[in-house]
Amino acid sequence: MQDLKKQLRGNEQATEIGRLKTEIIKLKKAHKKFITYHSNKAKKESASVGIAQHKLVKNKLQQRDAPVEELEYENVILKEQVETLQSRLQDFESPEEGKILQMKTNEKTYSCMTRIMDFDHIVHNVPTANIPTLILRSQSRTGVKAEKIPQKTTVELMARELGALSELQAATTILASDNVTVGFDATAQEGVHVNTIHFTTNTQCCVAALDQLPGGTAADYAEHVLDTVDRLSLAYCYFMDKDFVQTKDNIISRITNSMTDRCAANHAALRIISLIAAQRIMLHCALYHLVGESH
Repeated sequence: MQDLKKQLRGNEQATEIGRLKTEIIKLKKAHKKFITYHSNKAKKESASVGIAQHKLVKNKLQQRDAPVEELEYENVILKEQVETLQSRLQDFESPEEGKILQMKTNEKTYSCMTRIMDFDHIVHNVPTANIPTLILRSQSRTGVKAEKIPQKTTVELMARELGALSELQAATTILASDNVTVGFDATAQEGVHVNTIHFTTNTQCCVAALDQLPGGTAADYAEHVLDTVDRLSLAYCYFMDKDFVQTKDNIISRITNSMTDRCAANHAALRIISLIAAQRIMLHCALYHLVGESH
């Protein structure tokens, strides 16, 4: 009897397995038909769209995306302006228990007002080591307690930021004009030789460099001018995401005149610059007034 029961059970399982296999085969066939149907349908739909219509739809999408990109850019600018205004507001706000000037925004970065305070001291030739003390004392004189004042190293980094902004301004001024005059003049004080370089347009004049030079030779002046052009090009490329070589060529092409005083070293420096820059810069000299002419 037990053997008979086992055989019956085995037959039932075999029957069930056979039925399941049949259903699986039917489902596979149905799935294959389903995939084939949708694949053919997609091919027909893609074939029905012409190239001209595709380009038309693409152009419409681009026209629609352009205003969105402009609005996103304006949104970023507005956010920056809001952050700047909030930073300035926080600088002037004080808690009830006492007036405290927060030098940092959100305990992370120094605020715009802090940088302006440092820039004011730097522009007026205050040594960087003295700036933190002056800020602390000047604020305490008005009854305000300044917290987290930037120290000497941070102040010097801010001074470098000011220099980078100045270089960007000079490069932008040069590239906005087709007729730029480069001028340089040097002086010696207590054994230190200092040279200044400035670029002048019809309406603006920007000082691009004021550095100590090893000497007063033509090579020293030429190297100083060319290094200044490189720095202006690098700063402009960093901020505007432009090609360095192309930007440098554009800046050089804008320089059509030069102005120096009458000395052989300056004329020789301009010739060196012209040869290296691969273009001719017109040589003009500044004429200084004659003093003490008798009648």
